[in-house]
Amino acid sequence: MATSDQLEIIYDGDCPFCRNIVLKRDLESNGFQVTMVNARDLSNQQLTDYQNAGYDLNDGMLVKYQNKQYYGHDALMLLLKLSRHKGLAVRVFEFIYLKMNQYWFYRMLVKIRLWFVPPLK
Repeated sequence: MATSDQLEIIYDGDCPFCRNIVLKRDLESNGFQVTMVNARDLSNQQLTDYQNAGYDLNDGMLVKYQNKQYYGHDALMLLLKLSRHKGLAVRVFEFIYLKMNQYWFYRMLVKIRLWFVPPLK
């Protein structure tokens, strides 16, 4: 059973943004137990199950927290909210992200990622 301090982040392990997520370090320093799941290690059936549930992992990460699922922009907003004692890199990213149209900026990050790495199966 998941506790309130457990986070599961399902992400594209080949994505340079997700792979180097600095929020993980901040979350762990705040007492969260963070499990990172590389979507490229999932079976085709698992990917299909996520797709059927409305989560295209090519278009965004998925965060499971307190029996809820947060996807894409909402997942990133949750991670920013939970990383209270932010390091400098997180503060700079958060400032830029929050000052811009966040949803548009998130979509731009997804498109940039797809230039560098092939989509999941």
